[in-house]
Amino acid sequence: MRAITTTALAAVLLLAGAGCSDDEQSYEEQAEQCTQALADRAPGVKGKPADCEGLTEEDYGVLLGNQILEDEGLAP
Repeated sequence: MRAITTTALAAVLLLAGAGCSDDEQSYEEQAEQCTQALADRAPGVKGKPADCEGLTEEDYGVLLGNQILEDEGLAP
């Protein structure tokens, strides 16, 4: 995982502060799945992946922005 992805994921988790129960995914797991869904989607596909629905708009925006930077080759 690239440093910027790790940093973005850490920021998402710090912003979240959400609790979880045993029968639900943790917020961290949701963020990891969203990160993977954004990385796996085909170029030019728009819209929020289903794996990202549980995240706040702010956290989703951080992960999306990070993926855009990686797609453009601008991530360190």
